[in-house]
Amino acid sequence: MKKRILSIVLILLSLIIFCHTPAEASLLRLYAEPSIYIDKDSDAWLRESWLVGSDDFALQVLNDYKEKKDPFINTILNTYLVIAIKEETKDAGITINLNGDTIDADDFINSGKHSSIKKHGVFGKHTYYYDYFIGDLSPQEIYDIDVEIQAADMSLVHFDAYGDLVRKGKGCGKEDEYATKRITNPYSHDVTWEGNPIPEPATMLLLGSGIVGLFGLKKKRQF
Repeated sequence: MKKRILSIVLILLSLIIFCHTPAEASLLRLYAEPSIYIDKDSDAWLRESWLVGSDDFALQVLNDYKEKKDPFINTILNTYLVIAIKEETKDAGITINLNGDTIDADDFINSGKHSSIKKHGVFGKHTYYYDYFIGDLSPQEIYDIDVEIQAADMSLVHFDAYGDLVRKGKGCGKEDEYATKRITNPYSHDVTWEGNPIPEPATMLLLGSGIVGLFGLKKKRQF
């Protein structure tokens, strides 16, 4: 009897292993231009992220999966851009323009953890987010977004993405079927906008010239 039960258990385990589709790294990626990459930081909003300081920048959502003979395979369905802000940013007021679509503080009605973006230090009790619909992305397709943000200094706006990756059914008679798997972009391919941009070189030059001029004027008055 015991041998029979053991045989049944082994058969069930083999079926589970055979039918299981191995996990793989997500190739849904975000990139911003102009931006700099932040590797290590104590703030989860900045760590392993592309950092943007300009109020007007280009944001790209990329399906970096390879093209297959079946054009539907590796398509990402129902892709969303997730925009996250802190509670204090919402209270102070914010306006975000995405390709002509305007999103303001009143649109950020969801808060706390995100059902799709899990294990991410950005989402928590004092975080509000908005899901911006992009649509389907074919393999190697790039969705370009012109972004304009108006917010108080020191504000942070974080961008993530998620969608449903189309795969081929594997095992248990599903070889001719399609399957979908919810994916998100990895931490190293998200984007954060910071509302306290570093002055551009031209601005720094102008500021430096002004300081030199004031120093010369003060020195002249001493004579």
